Amino acid sequence: MNQAQKLPILFLVTSCFLFVSCSNIAEKKVTNEVWVDLFNGVNFDGWEVIGGQASYDIVDGAIVGTSVANTPNTFLATKKYYQDFVLEFEFFVDEKLNSGVQFRSLSLPKYKKGAPHGYQFEMDPSERAWTAGIYDEKRRGWLYTGDYNPKAKKQFRAGQWNKARIECKANHVRTFLNGTQVAYLIDDPSYVRAGFIGLQVHSIYRDEQIGKKVKWRNLRISENLKDFRNEGSATFIRNLKPNHLSVAEQKKGWDLLFNGEKMQGNIRTKEKYAAFELQLEVKLSKTTNSGIKYFVDNIESDGKALAALEYRLVDNATYPDAKGQNSNRRLAALYDLLPPAEKVHKRKVKALEGKWNYIRIIARRDGIVEHWLNGYKVLEYKRGSEDFRKRVANSKFNKIVGFGEAEEGYILIQDNAEQVSYRSIKIKRLTN
Repeated sequence: MNQAQKLPILFLVTSCFLFVSCSNIAEKKVTNEVWVDLFNGVNFDGWEVIGGQASYDIVDGAIVGTSVANTPNTFLATKKYYQDFVLEFEFFVDEKLNSGVQFRSLSLPKYKKGAPHGYQFEMDPSERAWTAGIYDEKRRGWLYTGDYNPKAKKQFRAGQWNKARIECKANHVRTFLNGTQVAYLIDDPSYVRAGFIGLQVHSIYRDEQIGKKVKWRNLRISENLKDFRNEGSATFIRNLKPNHLSVAEQKKGWDLLFNGEKMQGNIRTKEKYAAFELQLEVKLSKTTNSGIKYFVDNIESDGKALAALEYRLVDNATYPDAKGQNSNRRLAALYDLLPPAEKVHKRKVKALEGKWNYIRIIARRDGIVEHWLNGYKVLEYKRGSEDFRKRVANSKFNKIVGFGEAEEGYILIQDNAEQVSYRSIKIKRLTN
């Protein structure tokens, strides 16, 4: 039977949702989990439309969302709230349409005029391939980008049905795509709350996107989750709980370098590192002019580092030498050597003014070094390469023999007496 049922469009802005009776919803027991079907395949009982004016139909037992022009994001949301759960569903998304599934989300009159906000399981058929990444709709933006787990980006099946799984337990959130784990987020506990599950039809900006479809089927949920699945040894963990090192991170070899107590002056590691991954959060001010130095192979008697490779920390709008696309003294640049990309995946990389910015430096044994800013890899270079040495020869470091090519060195957070804050400083030694 191929009969479509139309859901009338409603503009709903509400601070609470009525709990829906599950008397007409089948329960299925699978191993230790009790599964409840979220969608009965016949009508939209237990669901309502929030936000824009995209349409939702029922076709062959699947929910079909259709994009329309000149409307904000639209969500078909459950009336019931969920906090700790396992959610599974299948989805099919048109190659020209971005979409997602909201969870632990709300729509409150006092928050951005009722705009739906909260976690989102990304559905991204573009070349960026961030499907199953975690986005914080109308709040903090990207929490876990697809680039954190590049191997998992190949799991999305274009033009086919894909199977998704979301696990939420306290402040731990994990996503899976076609049986492979993609994301592992440990969030700040203050963001943990119950909320609706919502099927998004994204707003569109081009005529070619009008009338495109996104489909969902076999939606089911279990609220008696006991333990997470094996998170997978290769899955990167993004921990947003300040100055916290989880058991899972410890198992992966991470060390916490700063416990949140006050420290002054230049701060350097007690040990030297040859290959490592460093991550930390930084809050910049208008006067910030500092940096994170690495492969520091000599320290002056007063604790100041001699010239070394440096991840630049600066307010681009304040300092003249940080302005311009080609400036190698901008935020996230390899200081005086290599500028960061302004755009990644066609999207502008932005610093978060007055908020915590997430920074990663990855230095591998083969000499490859990466600088990351807020989920985007903004530059990559190879120490000791011909290009690297040419850049050194044209820099302020041209008189230093073997600059930046030490086999190992300290990591130092520079103190230029400018206002800059650091937290959640972690490091992991790499074997490759």
